[in-house]
Amino acid sequence: MKTNYKHLLLILSLVLAVGCTKQSAQTSVSDENTDTNQLAVITGTILNRELYPNQKTVKLMVPFFSDTETQCESLIDKENSFSFTFNPYMLRTVSIETFVSHLLIAPGDTLHINIDFKHLDRVSFEGPAAARNTVYNTFIREGWYKGEKPYSAQDYSIEVFEELLKKYSEEQMEAYKEFAERYKPDALTDRWIRDRIELDKCDSRNTFIIQKARIDKYTAAQFEEALATNDKRIAELLPHTLGDKVHFSILGQLSYRKAQAMIEKGDTTGGVFWRSIDQISDTLVRQHVIAANIAYCLSTNQTESYDRCDSLITQAITLPFLQEPLKQLLGFKRRYEAHPEELSDRLRGKNTIDGMHTGAAINGPGLDLLNNTIDNASGEVLFIDFWGNFCPPCMEGLAQWNQFTARFVNKPVRFVSFTMAQEERHAAILKKFDLDPSYHHIIEDHEWNEIMRRFACNFIPLYVLIDQQGVIVDYGAHLSPASPRTAEVIEQLLSK
Repeated sequence: MKTNYKHLLLILSLVLAVGCTKQSAQTSVSDENTDTNQLAVITGTILNRELYPNQKTVKLMVPFFSDTETQCESLIDKENSFSFTFNPYMLRTVSIETFVSHLLIAPGDTLHINIDFKHLDRVSFEGPAAARNTVYNTFIREGWYKGEKPYSAQDYSIEVFEELLKKYSEEQMEAYKEFAERYKPDALTDRWIRDRIELDKCDSRNTFIIQKARIDKYTAAQFEEALATNDKRIAELLPHTLGDKVHFSILGQLSYRKAQAMIEKGDTTGGVFWRSIDQISDTLVRQHVIAANIAYCLSTNQTESYDRCDSLITQAITLPFLQEPLKQLLGFKRRYEAHPEELSDRLRGKNTIDGMHTGAAINGPGLDLLNNTIDNASGEVLFIDFWGNFCPPCMEGLAQWNQFTARFVNKPVRFVSFTMAQEERHAAILKKFDLDPSYHHIIEDHEWNEIMRRFACNFIPLYVLIDQQGVIVDYGAHLSPASPRTAEVIEQLLSK
């Protein structure tokens, strides 16, 4: 069966190569005694609903890989109640959009949530799963959990990094021990949090070594050797941390590495990819790695791959709960392909069209920056580059910037880039590539973060292409100045 999807994985691996992401054994579960076919039931009551009478529904978000989720919607009835019944498959995190960011749900759980529209920060829980979620929310929301700490490979040697990482992880674990002594989490919650802290450590190491490998130009063998011990620990942790942001980050990195190995070894058949996938013994993790490749391919809006993805999703992915979000994402991408103005309006804050897969919920200075940039180029094709100085693909794009833009001299095309780089570093990069500072700008962290959320983007570079009418017609890492296809797309817009 593997030969049926070799050509799909080749496309996916080539797509992965342009982006800088920040993804026969038994299927594992978080608890050996958990029945993965048991449904979970979440009910809720809205208090003081009269404050927001137009809020007719609530959404349960069930993520299965990065920025892709199954969305379940429930009407708020006359008694101000809502309910969801779904299969979490294992202990995992879910959320109630806007109202409850962190829920820890296992198969068979029953949980009731009280949401007060007058005090949105005072969510309370009732029912058998209430104690777990009260404890978990306390850990996440009250400062006990500090999260993953990033380290720049440009600033530290591996030895210094390991010392810093060890110290930070030990501080995290000591804080959790104090928390556990005070709040007495149950066994499932205790294991989840401990594994999450350990997974943060592994993710930091993954990210650092990936950066270091690019800077120091590791061979493929050196790269895999540097991550071998970390990979072994990750394989032990991943099956127990489904739905967590760090879980998906690591899956994305695994996907990238497996596909990249295929490219570096000149594999045009997919054999390297599949041999490396076969080394992942856990069915759930292995299927997630494959699904993450497909999801990333779809996220880049490469329309020529949609038909292949459609026909092969069910062949490459056998777990139904991974198939469904992929099909949802493919459906969304096809709607965007057919009617780009709908998503463009959502991204630009002009409406709130339901069913669009974006993070466009907050209107702030990032939206102002985006709209002003687009409005100032009215009547022209506009190309925007969001880049970071720590991202090699970003640097590859900037290295081709002058040659790329020279193709459109005296044509109605405008080019601009934005970054969060510090002024000295920004100036050094512009000097290195002989770039005109009038086209390249530093923006504030909050502007950057809002724009990334608006595009539901967890990778850079992010390129955005806007037509003469101000419609965002494409976006993603695939629109690199280094790609001949990008210039062709701009020429097509100019010919309309």
